[in-house]
Amino acid sequence: MTSPCGKCGMARDRRKPDPCLGKIPGARGACCGHGQPAEEDGLPYILLDLDESHRRPGEYGKPVLMIEFPVDMDPAIMRSVGTAVSIALALAPTAKT
Repeated sequence: MTSPCGKCGMARDRRKPDPCLGKIPGARGACCGHGQPAEEDGLPYILLDLDESHRRPGEYGKPVLMIEFPVDMDPAIMRSVGTAVSIALALAPTAKT
């Protein structure tokens, strides 16, 4: 199912990377918000998969980190932040608590 993005006007497909953001390393999913108000599911986010070593005691399932952004955030900044956080997580040592 495709519909135009309210920010860039490009066709978007929920089965493919967001056209404004493109592919973000380590991201399970991402959305620029498509120019929609937050109350209409227009909240921009990046969902990153975490390494199993980030799992806290008692947690189940694949660990993830969700980064939420302001509705009017520039997609280029979102992409840069998501990439930087993904790289930092991959390089950072983890400690079990």
